[in-house]
Amino acid sequence: MPVNCEQSIKVEKQSSSAAQIAIAQMRERLGSSSVARRYNQLNRQQKSMVLFGARLKPATFINYSFEQFDIEQREGLRAAIITMFDVSKSFGSLAMTRDQFRQNSAANDVNSEENERVTSELDDVTQATAELISQFETTALHTQTAGRAKKVQ
Repeated sequence: MPVNCEQSIKVEKQSSSAAQIAIAQMRERLGSSSVARRYNQLNRQQKSMVLFGARLKPATFINYSFEQFDIEQREGLRAAIITMFDVSKSFGSLAMTRDQFRQNSAANDVNSEENERVTSELDDVTQATAELISQFETTALHTQTAGRAKKVQ
């Protein structure tokens, strides 16, 4: 590697670590991370949901700022927020109209039967796919073995 290229890489690494140090110092001066800022901006209901998910009593911790939690509590908050995010994603594409929640049980029974039929068909497709993969792997193994036998002869 040419000297100029090595020097360039060394300078990039130094500036990168200098940038990381500067960012860490700025965060320290500001006193919070982006997660802390967002948590601190939640309303009481949202904080209660996060606290409950973290197995922390909302009545006790509702007025805590993020910075007041210890490491173990913060880990619980992190896990709760991730879980809430996953739940949100699973409903994200649905129109959350009141009608969706007022459907009668007969309509749900039809949907349930349809879901079972689709699930059964998907299971059949999965099984057929597994069989095809097995056949493909067997064929590939035989082809590979035959190729090695020809090389030996």
